[in-house]
Amino acid sequence: MPNRDTFQMPIVADLLKHERVGFDRWIDPFARNSTFANERNDLDKSTTANFHEDASEFLLRWKHEEFDGVVFDPPYSFGQAKECYAGNGKEHLIGTVTNNRYWSKLKDGLALLTRMNGKAICFGWNSNGLGRKRGFTLDRVVLIAHGSGINDTIITVETKIHKPNAELFTND
Repeated sequence: MPNRDTFQMPIVADLLKHERVGFDRWIDPFARNSTFANERNDLDKSTTANFHEDASEFLLRWKHEEFDGVVFDPPYSFGQAKECYAGNGKEHLIGTVTNNRYWSKLKDGLALLTRMNGKAICFGWNSNGLGRKRGFTLDRVVLIAHGSGINDTIITVETKIHKPNAELFTND
């Protein structure tokens, strides 16, 4: 079954453990209570993340190619964003964090932060990942079926094989 803390699902915990081998420095802009990444952010101040900022602001803190790996597990829908962020003073961002343009901008930033041959692990209801235009090649797709009436979780694991255009992620 789905879990609000995605990384607590046994199949996800096993995947992350396997993919982490040889990769030490990770970043996660939607970490909730996960301790997988070294640098963890979540808007919800009640979580154990070490930063509580909008994800786009959080990504601007870091240098290009600073991380061995990135994880991208945002709220997948408006309902999930509302569940995660309502009542903590961040309500104005609920619609933003489920907007495709906003997600695309975050993916651009994550691509720039990932070193060559680094990993990107993306979660959602689609298998888009960071993608070729951002310099990644798809290694594998994992589908977690949750049963009738509940959307599946789709995980992509990618490796950065070339540098994306450095102008992808800007402050505009």
